[in-house]
Parts: sequence; structure tokens; C-alpha cells
Amino acid sequence: MGLRWPTLRGLLLPRRLPAEPMSRIIVGLGNPGPEYADTRHNIGFHCVDSVAGKHEIRLSRRHRSVLVGEGEIEGRPVVLAKPRTFVNRSGLAATYLLARYKLTPAELLVVCDDVALPLGKVRLRARGSSGGHRGIESIIDALGTQDFPRLRIGVGQPPPDTSQVDYVLGTMSDEEMVTAAHDFYSFMQRRHTVRDYSSREVPREIIERCILAAGTAPSGANHQPWHFVAISNPEHKHRIRLAAEEEEKGFYEGGASEEWLRALEPVGTNQEKPHLDIAPWLIVIFAQRYGQFADGQKFKNYYVPESVGIATGFLIAALHHAGLASLTHTPNPMKFLNGLCDRPDSEKPVMILAVGHPSEDATVPSVAKIKKPLDEILSVRE
Repeated sequence: MGLRWPTLRGLLLPRRLPAEPMSRIIVGLGNPGPEYADTRHNIGFHCVDSVAGKHEIRLSRRHRSVLVGEGEIEGRPVVLAKPRTFVNRSGLAATYLLARYKLTPAELLVVCDDVALPLGKVRLRARGSSGGHRGIESIIDALGTQDFPRLRIGVGQPPPDTSQVDYVLGTMSDEEMVTAAHDFYSFMQRRHTVRDYSSREVPREIIERCILAAGTAPSGANHQPWHFVAISNPEHKHRIRLAAEEEEKGFYEGGASEEWLRALEPVGTNQEKPHLDIAPWLIVIFAQRYGQFADGQKFKNYYVPESVGIATGFLIAALHHAGLASLTHTPNPMKFLNGLCDRPDSEKPVMILAVGHPSEDATVPSVAKIKKPLDEILSVRE
């Protein structure tokens, strides 16, 4: 809904937190089911999902009234939760969570939408009435107290000819979509390729989830003609580095045209590829020329380069969303990757993605920050 974790970071975790074993529960309110996923009333769900993704907290524990994830934020234990009931029965989840973790209402932070606040504005209160919000009202009734903090996120007021119920259960307006588009553009502007990586480890689950996101990309006939090989083994990464540098040596010592080499000079690349050793993960992307049914019968894949290109873009965006940097590397030729990654000849290696956290002294070449303006990349015919 146009709100991102950096905006909410200081509000979701006040500086003073109790020292109990599980010191804070953050509950985002919303309605379950795909038909409500993008409605204004589900902004609490969106916030919890954003925090969970940023801090690698998986909401996987299911109770009949709530979905729960446990983790840490800035070294403090935190529970994230999304009720599995409709908003007006959120009190069931709140009651269960406080009993399960033996906490008090004061340690329960509820995140919800608020039509009384302008779009995107937030308000944090330590206690108070429901303000007409059925979810807050349900929690007050269930706990028997108003003394629990709540973070209200403004979704704006409904138009004069729209009821409040229809409004909060509706999807974003044009204005809200414009805000969301601007926010996503600003978010992607912060994505830059880096060549200097930290050796800090990256959990496998992050890589797996980002590849799952890549797998949601559209493809010709929905054949999904891609395969990703994720490598963290140091010896395996080093073998790939040696083979890639051998190909790059030929490229820089006569294989590339002078024009091509001049184009690369501002970026500062050469045949040395230490990031292939240092980055905690390498993801090798393969394009599948054909697929196979369970009985071994082959079938043709369609629009393979286009499909794999779209999936790769999804992957790079997902890695950025997870807080990671990536570097595309395309040694030419790349056939050596089939053997090193144990992939069949029917698959064509497309690129290597080095993935990890930038080193403290990582820099981005100034030329890489120059992007074409809109009028050079867009033509509109209305």
C-alpha cells in the first residue's frame, strides 16, 4: 500500500522493550483469503509480511486462529502474527498469543488501517478506544482492556458516495496506485551492482525464497523453461572462478573488439573475478530448450530467451527486496558451466549471479548510476 519497512522501522520497535523471553508481539490485522489480499483493510498483513521478509522471519506455525513466526529484530526476540479469522474476530488471536507467550497486553502491538488518517500517515498510541475499528474493538472486548499499543496506518477517507465498509474492503484507488508506483521506483533506484562482497553468510532459505519468486514469472505456454543452480560450497565456487577467468582471459586478450573494451573501461572490469570466490552464493541460471514429461517424452519450450530473461529480472528484484546485492556475470563461452553444475547439454547456461552483502568499502562506479530519462525509454501513443 505504498509503505515500506524503512518507514515503519522505528515505530514497530520502540527503543524500550521488556526483557521477557519473548518481549514483543506484532499482530497485523486483515482478512484471510485471496479476495481480500490487496484491500485497504489488509494493510496490517502487508506490514507484518514486510517485516518478516526483511528480518528473515518465517510465519509457519499455525494455530486455528492465527499464523505465527518467531525471530529476532536487532537482537530482540519478536513474534509476528496474522490472524486467520476475519478482522471483527481478531480478539481470538490476541487472546491466544498472550496466553501462549505469557505476555501482557502492553507487550502486544497491533497494526491496522485507519480511515481517519490521510493515506500513508501513521500514528502510534499506547492505549485508547477502538475508534470504530472492528478489529481493535474485538481485541478490547477479548482482553478486557484498552491498554495495548496500536499502530494505525492511514488509508484515507472514502469518497462521499462510498460506504466505509466498501472502501476498506476495496482495492487501491488510482492515487494510491500512483503512490505505490513511485515508492517501488524509489526502492529499485537503490539497487546497484557491486563487485566487492562481504564474506557474511546468507541463509539458504533467503536464496530459496527469492528463486521461488523468480519462478512466478510469466513464460511461453507456462512451460517455465529455467533451472537455477545455487552454490555456496567454497571449492565449487573456486572451480567456477578458475574456469570463468580462463574464458575472460581470452576475451580481454584479443577476443573482444576495441569498441567493446572501451565501453567496459568506465565500469572497471577485467579478467580477475574474485567475487566468484567471496560472494557467499553463486546462482547459475540455465535455459531449458525442451522439457520432459514424467515418462521421459520430450516437449518443446517456447520463447525461451524471453521467459528466462523475465525470470532473471524477477530474481534480481527479489534479491534486492531481501536486502542483498547481486552481480551478473556472463563469461563467453559458458559451456563449462554445464559440467561444473551437472546440467544436461539440452540446457544453455545464461549467466552467473554473484549474491551476498556488499563489503564495507564497496563502491558503485559513477557511470553505473546514470540511467536514461523517461523520454528516452518510453513512447506513448494515446
